Amino acid sequence: MTTIRQNHDLAEQLYQRAIAADPKNANILGNYAGFLLARKRKAEGLERLQAAFGLRLPQQRSLHLELLYYATIHAPDRYPEALSTLKRLIVDGVRSPGWDLSGHVAIAREHNDPRAELLAQLAAVISDGADPASLDRF
Repeated sequence: MTTIRQNHDLAEQLYQRAIAADPKNANILGNYAGFLLARKRKAEGLERLQAAFGLRLPQQRSLHLELLYYATIHAPDRYPEALSTLKRLIVDGVRSPGWDLSGHVAIAREHNDPRAELLAQLAAVISDGADPASLDRF
């Protein structure tokens, strides 16, 4: 929502209205979690992430992939299984085409996360259609 217009305040208002209208919508909560985490509002983002994980339906595999990616970057200690589950979904062909994960990669690099290149390549596979074999070097 913010990638096109860069209007973060409006995006946040729209997320809040959407959540007020449908507070048990895992997709809205997951997208809002990603938004908050990319804006470096970690505590709020992780709270929404946890809520989205709890509400996600089994058939929402792309959403699950995105949530696992956020967990892998922002809370690997809280979600130790996230990376392995994320890789399994990728092997199963689950993707989220066009989803902008660059803000999350930037945060990993900013924090000198030793997994930054892996996280960048995961983002490329998840959203840009990069070959999953590109992950083999990690």
